[in-house]
Amino acid sequence: MSWLTLLLWSDRGESPGAAGVSESEVDQAAEVEGGGAVVEPAVVIVEGTHEGLAAARARARGQRLGGPPTMTAEQIRHARDLLTPPENTVSSTARLLGVSRATIYKYVPELATRRPAVEPPTARAELGSARKPI
Repeated sequence: MSWLTLLLWSDRGESPGAAGVSESEVDQAAEVEGGGAVVEPAVVIVEGTHEGLAAARARARGQRLGGPPTMTAEQIRHARDLLTPPENTVSSTARLLGVSRATIYKYVPELATRRPAVEPPTARAELGSARKPI
C-alpha cells in the first residue's frame, strides 16, 4: 500500500480498516524504507519547490548548473582542425574524439551551415533537363 492510497482514504473520510487493511499495513506503508519516518506528500512537494528555487537563484548569479562540459577547449580546437579538410566527416571526428556527432555540432556550431547535406540544386537541374519529354 502506498502513501497515496492512505491520503485518498483520509480525504474521503474512510478508515483503512473499512477496506480490510490492518493497522500494521498502514504503518508499513507510511514508513520510508529503512528510515522509519513518515512521508508527508506536502513536505516532499515543498522540498522540491525549494530546491528548484535555489537552482534558479544560482543560475541568476551566473553559476553553472548541470554536469561538466563534454569537450575541453583543446578538443574543440582539435575537432575544428580535423574538420577543415572537406574529406573528413563529422562522424569520423566524433568517433576519434569519443563523443557523439550531436556534441560536435554543439561545440562547433559553424558546421551546421558549412556543409550541405545533399547535392546543390544546380546539379540536379542538369540531370532533369537531360531527359526527353514524353
